[in-house]
Amino acid sequence: MEDTLRAFFSQHVELFFVAMGLFFMASAWFDWDWMFAPPYNSIKNPVGF
Repeated sequence: MEDTLRAFFSQHVELFFVAMGLFFMASAWFDWDWMFAPPYNSIKNPVGF
């Protein structure tokens, strides 16, 4: 199982980083409002705690 996961990850590293970049870009663009409740602010509270 671990070998298959490692092989899959090594084959799809670019897709993984592209997905992470799109996630963070969307989070910054939409001001985190689509992930957290409206009282949270991306500047005051970026993680939502």
